[in-house]
Amino acid sequence: MLVRNETELKRAMALDTEHERVEFKEAGGKSFSRHDIAEYCIALANEGGGSLVLGITDKKPRRRPGTDIEQNLDDTKMVLFDWLRLKLKAYEIKGSGKRVVSVVAPSRPIGRPLHYRGRYLMRAGSGLRPMEIDEIKRILGEGDVDFTANVIERATSDAFDPAHVERFRQGRIRREERNQMPRAAANIQSISVAELLETAGLTSEGLPTYAGLLMVGKKRAIFQHLPHAEIIFEYRNSEGILMQQREALRDGFIAGADEIWNLVNARNDNQPYQEGLFKYPLKTFDEATIREALCNAVCHRDYRDHGSVFVRQYPQSLEVESPGGFVEGVNLSNLLTQSKHRNRRLAEAMEACGLVERSGQGIDLMYEQCVIHSRPLPDWSKSDDVRVIVNVRGEITDAKVVRFFERLSADTLKNFTGEDFWVVDLVRRKQPLSDAHRERAKGLIRLGVLERAGPGFRLSQKHLEALEGPPSRADAIPATHLSVLNQVRARGALGASASELMELTGFTRDQVRGILTSRKEAGDVHTRGRGPGARWYAGSAK
Repeated sequence: MLVRNETELKRAMALDTEHERVEFKEAGGKSFSRHDIAEYCIALANEGGGSLVLGITDKKPRRRPGTDIEQNLDDTKMVLFDWLRLKLKAYEIKGSGKRVVSVVAPSRPIGRPLHYRGRYLMRAGSGLRPMEIDEIKRILGEGDVDFTANVIERATSDAFDPAHVERFRQGRIRREERNQMPRAAANIQSISVAELLETAGLTSEGLPTYAGLLMVGKKRAIFQHLPHAEIIFEYRNSEGILMQQREALRDGFIAGADEIWNLVNARNDNQPYQEGLFKYPLKTFDEATIREALCNAVCHRDYRDHGSVFVRQYPQSLEVESPGGFVEGVNLSNLLTQSKHRNRRLAEAMEACGLVERSGQGIDLMYEQCVIHSRPLPDWSKSDDVRVIVNVRGEITDAKVVRFFERLSADTLKNFTGEDFWVVDLVRRKQPLSDAHRERAKGLIRLGVLERAGPGFRLSQKHLEALEGPPSRADAIPATHLSVLNQVRARGALGASASELMELTGFTRDQVRGILTSRKEAGDVHTRGRGPGARWYAGSAK
């Protein structure tokens, strides 16, 4: 039962016993601390949510002595959110002259019991008790079902935005064309909207699923059925100061992903680096890395947690925060090797339309882009059991490493895994290698990327010495060509259209076309598709 005003308070006080969703406490003087509030809110949340009412006695006949505690409710909510990671609401009720405070706790997420200071609590009589092991196991068992595969009650296909649905169709067509499956692409073009949605899991027997709502839903429908499924973008000139921009986006992700990238790219400055006589431009944030970080956050967040996804941009770094903690079995030590889905239906929909190249390989791509551009690796160290936070930094740490990777052929790089890029980064920074990493390093020797150096390893001297000597073909590439090449390489398996390259580099259409034609003849890029829909990829066509 919610207690938010005088009418609801009187109704709750008239109950014969304390309702399962209401807890009354007299809370006079300093007898009831903020930590007590936190414990009762956790207990209420574990029981499905409810109201903690302060200033009312808990036994019949209930009296209303009122309370003076928690005079600043905004501060109360902020501190409790910091402690509990719950979005609490607090109300001050003064209807009969005696001040009452009601703190409303939401339900715990399905499949996740909540704790405060390591204690998993429920109410017992007028006090609290620790949860039994069987109770915790029962709650954990709720999380085995894919939330995004569920059908939305009282929703129809009108919840979907037709423009988003068509965009999803075109994404599926492009993906099949990239995979050289023209018949599959033609089939997707010809099928009905109903069949398109059903085969992708966006509907189930004609009814919208949460995956469908999240991918192609209208803003109004998302607000109605899943209001916390929003992405909040913030920009600050430096950490610790007020934000210069804040945008809340609640739209189908097929369009929202582009909106977020456009916000990031609006302040995406060049990071020029110099090698010898040549100066080369690189954007602070490459699109592939940021999109993968965003896709991971939206795809793997816990939608039963009422938090939002946050994208916080600074001049040299970007942070993406998503609610729910890591999926069970995934932690900081096995991010690259352990691939698990919290929302499989949503992950498959993202893969089907090309938002991600292959489900479960997003972190590999992030490592790849950071290593080949000599940037710090993505950092998840601020994550905890209720949220995942990844920090991506944009500064170039070693220009020679960028040039080193430019010398490696696309055929060599396509054999790399995320762990291979990690090993190269460890070797470059002269960090110790585990036994598993040493085995991978031996494979990189066979690819000509590393070589033995005493008991350890180092980057191939053949490539490094070429950077020191007379300009080779790679060194002689004009800076304008490298600007386009770097953008194509940064897009990875997504590829880039000529219009996208114009926007990213600031060059004219004729300049971009001329550069791409020249680089294609040199074997640096190839194209798939024709006309305005053609996309460019790194390496020669095979």
